[in-house]
Amino acid sequence: MFRQLLLILTASFILVSCGSLNKAAVRTTSEILYTASFDIESESNWENFEKSVLPNLKMAEGMLSLQPENPDLLATLTKGYAGYALAVNETLWMDDLYSNKMESAHQDQAIANYSKAFEFGLRYINLKKIEYRDLSLKMNDEGAIANLLEKNFDSESLRDKEAILYSAMSLSSLINLQKNKSSLVAQLPIAKQMMDWVCNKDPKIASGACGIFYGAYESSRPKLLGGNPQKGQEHFLKVLKEFPENHLARVLYIQHYIVPSLEENLFKEQMSFLQEQENKFNESWPWTKKKKELTPAEKRLRLYQAIAFKRFNILKKYVKELF
Repeated sequence: MFRQLLLILTASFILVSCGSLNKAAVRTTSEILYTASFDIESESNWENFEKSVLPNLKMAEGMLSLQPENPDLLATLTKGYAGYALAVNETLWMDDLYSNKMESAHQDQAIANYSKAFEFGLRYINLKKIEYRDLSLKMNDEGAIANLLEKNFDSESLRDKEAILYSAMSLSSLINLQKNKSSLVAQLPIAKQMMDWVCNKDPKIASGACGIFYGAYESSRPKLLGGNPQKGQEHFLKVLKEFPENHLARVLYIQHYIVPSLEENLFKEQMSFLQEQENKFNESWPWTKKKKELTPAEKRLRLYQAIAFKRFNILKKYVKELF
């Protein structure tokens, strides 16, 4: 992670020092920023992530002002703000949610940052001359949005898939945070079809993001509105089988399926498992001579695990209120 940050800082110095080279420097630095976004996923310390990400995102926004159609910057900002809203704002909001606070600054910040993510995602989509209106007109035509994306985006490009993935995730999260706004809830099919395109092309993208989305999608809607909690559980269980170290998926399974279904025994079972995993996690990230060297796949799950255990400890505070 140090190498990527050093490159970013060096490139930033060039941006400031050589005004005539700004646009050329932006192109170089934007690629570094997008690549560095993957390395951030190896962060094991939730507090470090909370404090370090926003300054880099603001820097990326400044660079974007010099080159408004830079796809690397738009993808980075879409992914970055969506990730921050999920990892930090929504996590802290859990405390307010379970304590039944009527108003929550953390919920407001989650909405603000998901909104920014979705706006940058729409700007990425607009690079292909697709407007939000185009998506809205097709949202009730099953498969129409996915077909539109198929014609305009490269299914082999991870950047394209991530930009669509985090745009869809941001829209669905905005809806979940504001279920009282019926006009917004009506836009859910847009997020669903965007995810359908991504997940059809890359079912294992982002270590189980597809299964998590579909699990929450089915579990969070009542049966009268087309939801299917049992199907949602199946999606979550499939993710846990394919990505057993993605503990964030397990916490989201608890939040979206187990708690609403009042499955107390299942809740205790999953919480017990997470307690064991948290103990191992806390022993593994401080430096020691015998520290295990992680594989690239294991490193990419470290941030998910850090978020999971932050949420896990909030859940522990409210066991009596939940059941």
